[in-house]
Amino acid sequence: MKTLAVTAPVTLAVCILRMTTIRHPFYEPGMWFYRHLIPVLLLIAAVECILATEHVLEESFKGEIMHYSPLTAASIQWYVLAGAVAGCLFSWWWIHRKRFSYLKLLIVGTGTLACHMISYYFLISHDINISVLYIPAVLRGFSYAILSATFMVCLEEIMSFRHFFQALSVFNMLHMVIGGVVGSALYSRGLAYFITDNAARYGAALDSVAVSADPAGYASAAGQFAAGMEKRQRRHSLDIRKTHPFHALIIKFFRKKILFYLILYLNLRRKIPERGLHVTIY
Repeated sequence: MKTLAVTAPVTLAVCILRMTTIRHPFYEPGMWFYRHLIPVLLLIAAVECILATEHVLEESFKGEIMHYSPLTAASIQWYVLAGAVAGCLFSWWWIHRKRFSYLKLLIVGTGTLACHMISYYFLISHDINISVLYIPAVLRGFSYAILSATFMVCLEEIMSFRHFFQALSVFNMLHMVIGGVVGSALYSRGLAYFITDNAARYGAALDSVAVSADPAGYASAAGQFAAGMEKRQRRHSLDIRKTHPFHALIIKFFRKKILFYLILYLNLRRKIPERGLHVTIY
């Protein structure tokens, strides 16, 4: 972490120096001064970070808890593909047929993504059928297609052709770095902490000493463990803030996210016409 804190500013300074001194840099300085570019990039980073749940939380649930085989887990991706196709058609209908606002389409996409996360929160369990996971998969593909298409159109609308492909490469780096590295690292870090915390809280009766001392009592100990988990789950559903502050933090995060998108929409709506964005350079 200390090494990263030192190397990151140095690398950023070198990149800025090269961008301002080289005659034809890969990213021209004028690309960063387009109006609304920074809010769009920040929104892309936030969405890609949320979508990292596919690689950490969902795969952990399917493999470690449900014990799905790779072929069974891959069958769910057909529903993701169906959702993505539906999202592309919906985006085409929204943008080219009805010519509605891009900002409203972003709200639809982020709202669908929030529904995907909330559906996993309420539907996930160790005894569910695989068909329960089809609806969240469709929502994920639908939201990802809408957001990707809308981000591309927004970048094309707010800047000239000369800088469009430069911004497109920034979008791809945010997709690979934020979604593939930073988001996955955050979720993996939180998952590792809470797995250890839950094992320490609930697994006191299943340690190696207790099992070796009374092997015949392992079944009863496991039953007590499961009963304790169910009892705590009932208490958890009654008062989520007291029993599991991390979940309460997630809900609070989604509330702030929806409020942030609403404020962003109301702020930009006064400056952006309904049918597109103007190309403006400071």
